[in-house]
Amino acid sequence: MLGPTAGDAEDFVADAEARLLSSRQQSARADWVRQNFVTADTTALAAEAAAALAVETAALAREATRFDRLDLPEATARKLARLRGAPLTIAPNHPAQQRELADLQAGLERTYRASANCAAAPGDCLDPAASRAAADLRDTDQLLDLWDEGRALTPLMRRRHERLVEIANAGAVEMGHADAGERWRSAHGLPPDTLRGELDRLWNQVRPLYESLHCLVRGGLGAEYGT
Repeated sequence: MLGPTAGDAEDFVADAEARLLSSRQQSARADWVRQNFVTADTTALAAEAAAALAVETAALAREATRFDRLDLPEATARKLARLRGAPLTIAPNHPAQQRELADLQAGLERTYRASANCAAAPGDCLDPAASRAAADLRDTDQLLDLWDEGRALTPLMRRRHERLVEIANAGAVEMGHADAGERWRSAHGLPPDTLRGELDRLWNQVRPLYESLHCLVRGGLGAEYGT
């Protein structure tokens, strides 16, 4: 049986792009509703849409590996590399773990948003306007309440994050990587080990700017709240 050809790869990319465009639009719509009307129902709907997108994306990422050894046009090769690296967090090829991953991601964000909002707008924690209220807080006692609220939920969120990482690592290993971190680094067009050095090089170029900005912001906060 003949192996895949460059033409097969280009046809696959075109089909994958069309399928993902539709799935991403559906997921984005569900997530927009969830972010603006945060309830258990909208969170569940968004999780279902995200799970469906993750399943399809993961299946395409696995299928894209069929073309790894082909000499392809640069654009096609780049698109296949992007497919293999998406989504950044991938579950193993198992429906229960794929759904669990989507539930964890949606639940973590909902927990974070609700906890942050409650200190700013007690009794109306899930109202998106509460996020804006939290950003505008200037009262020291309320800010401390906001901090304590977040700290109280950290243990619960940590356990969920740990489980999320377990699933992501298992999915990455199934895709041929050492762990999720290596998979993330491999999605940027450079060997994972090379990427570390490149990031350090780029960071050192912009580091003086960030340090100056940090100094400016620190001075402004000191002028507003005292040092």
